[in-house]
Amino acid sequence: MTLEARGLAKKIGNFSLTDISLACSPGEVTGIAGANGAGKSTLLKLLSGILRVDSGLVLANGQDILRMTPRERAKSVSILLQETPSPFNFVVEDVVRTAGYFIGKNEDNLDSVLGSMGISELSGRRFHELSGGEKRLVMLAALLYQDSSICLLDEPFSFLDVDKEIRTTRAINQLKKEGKAVVITLHDMNALMRLADHTVLMKRGEIVAKGKTVDILTPENAYLTYGVRFSEYMSPEGKRLIADDLLQI
Repeated sequence: MTLEARGLAKKIGNFSLTDISLACSPGEVTGIAGANGAGKSTLLKLLSGILRVDSGLVLANGQDILRMTPRERAKSVSILLQETPSPFNFVVEDVVRTAGYFIGKNEDNLDSVLGSMGISELSGRRFHELSGGEKRLVMLAALLYQDSSICLLDEPFSFLDVDKEIRTTRAINQLKKEGKAVVITLHDMNALMRLADHTVLMKRGEIVAKGKTVDILTPENAYLTYGVRFSEYMSPEGKRLIADDLLQI
């Protein structure tokens, strides 16, 4: 299922998101990067239908998501938010199963989903008792359990230790292999180089540059996006960027 945004605009207080267009095809990861306040999280909420656009369209396989029923939308689009919910006094397995309730899920693959995220031992724990990183993995497991065709992940590595970041990276790569259209927001441009086929760079609610990740993540575009000078270097994984000021610390 293809995700497409056409000319999105949204005003929230003094902040405006202006003329945002992008597309993400099945089996591809689209990255969105930018400084705090660039509008990344707002954009993901518009793409999911959590927020209504002031103008423009969000299309899932050509269908306006705002015209879908709640169940149709849940089957089409799932989202991992930055904000961690507080779902009453639910245990972990109930939190994850709730994501399947929205689509009327019959197949119970809960154990395999929890196992893939390395949190099987947490299934009976109260969600509010977990650490920030554990909560993050539970909410990602809920997204996997929902099994939507389009997956939106807002800063998926927040609060995660290295081992949990590895699990999350594997989960994102698996979504891609399964033919999902995946959109992720990240601060770390080098993580985008590893994960994203295409990248959108944003600043103050507007697109600075977009295209194939390898082509647009340049020192020049990084400066336009963050206002910081970057240099390129070669790593075992290929070209990477580092802020010049970090080289002098």
